[in-house]
Amino acid sequence: MQGDADLDGDVDLGDFDIFEANFATPSGATWEQGDFDQDDDVDLDDFALLQNSFGYTQPTNGENTPPVQVPAPAAILLGAIGLALAGWVRQRLA
Repeated sequence: MQGDADLDGDVDLGDFDIFEANFATPSGATWEQGDFDQDDDVDLDDFALLQNSFGYTQPTNGENTPPVQVPAPAAILLGAIGLALAGWVRQRLA
């Protein structure tokens, strides 16, 4: 599941913490470090994948059921964090 860095079957703040700790890794990154698009770095593209999957839980019974919807406050928080990360990246590149 895209965004599940700790491979525990859900996408939550634990996964975000892993992503945040490895954000801006320029190369050699792994899935467990937040490289969800598997291009060897941890960047805003990976954040978008995490954000889109945030709140999803993989079923434990093995059935392929739809993911749980993200509550609005969590989506707003992740959007704000994404904007802050984009500003930080822009400052570092300037």
